[in-house]
Amino acid sequence: MLTTMASLDPLVHPHQLEVQDFDDYALVIDARSAEAYAQDRVPGAIHLPVHLASAVSSPPGELPPGLAAHVAALDRQAAILVYCGRGGLDSEVWARPLRRAGWQVDVLGGGWPNYRRWVDAGLERLPRALTFRQLVGPPVGGVCRFLRVLRRRGEQVLDVASLAGQHLVPGLSVTGDRPVSQASFEGALLDALRRFDPARPVWVRCGGQLPSQLRLPPAFAEAMQRAIAMKIEAPVEARARLWRHKLRATRTPVDAVLLALGAQVPSRTASIATADVVTDWPGGATDLLAALIEDRIDPLDARLASARPAEVVRLASLDVGTVSAVVAAWLKAPPAARGGWAQSRP
Repeated sequence: MLTTMASLDPLVHPHQLEVQDFDDYALVIDARSAEAYAQDRVPGAIHLPVHLASAVSSPPGELPPGLAAHVAALDRQAAILVYCGRGGLDSEVWARPLRRAGWQVDVLGGGWPNYRRWVDAGLERLPRALTFRQLVGPPVGGVCRFLRVLRRRGEQVLDVASLAGQHLVPGLSVTGDRPVSQASFEGALLDALRRFDPARPVWVRCGGQLPSQLRLPPAFAEAMQRAIAMKIEAPVEARARLWRHKLRATRTPVDAVLLALGAQVPSRTASIATADVVTDWPGGATDLLAALIEDRIDPLDARLASARPAEVVRLASLDVGTVSAVVAAWLKAPPAARGGWAQSRP
């Protein structure tokens, strides 16, 4: 039976900026500087700084070469959005020739400052309109597998650790993670939140340590404090096997993990960290990862762990079958049996 998805559009939508949904544009052009683009951008935007318009001359009636390359494959009926950091003034440098060439072009009114005000307002509204179920666990504690199983079952999933750029050890900031600016983090969080159905719960991984340069937006942080939490506990050996599987799948070399964790507290694993371990993750690497979890990851997580009560789920294994069975039980049980999920809304 088909179901209709409830919408958050009345609360937050690009229409409030007098443009279409960003996904409706075949091309989004950021005309700001390289530094500004690197800090944050509209989701999916390409970088085409305005100074390129005058850097290379083009024959009358033709698009500047840099612009022409980006629109060459687009249908003339395609919509294009241009924005800049000067209230739309620089955007017109690209918008005018595109319109003359026959494309439908929108300019983001008020430019980048207006977009940022829209993001800030959205991050105040949306966390209060959604119901969250938080999955809590130590770094490399199996939460990632729960999120994958939930997503495969069609549930709504939000991985804050991924948005924060934590990939080597989700939930813990380590050397080697891709740095994310506060503005970029907020923009990605809003883009994720506004796609959810407010009539259904959102399963969230949001525990652990954010990078030092990031903080949760206040309304979202409050929502996480209100959300009922499910704490996942599993043996170190099971966590190490799952971590090894992920690192092999992403072709992450052993030395990258050792370098990342070498910046953390000293421990008895120092001798293991200097051992000659090949980079294709042999079977013995599981023992190394288990030692790293016990001596470097868990001690840090214990100092950062929240004291907020949570229902604890203890597992002997983190294999797909075990996790799927737990998820099936969660989804089958009525709200009252699971402690009253609706309590996570204000």
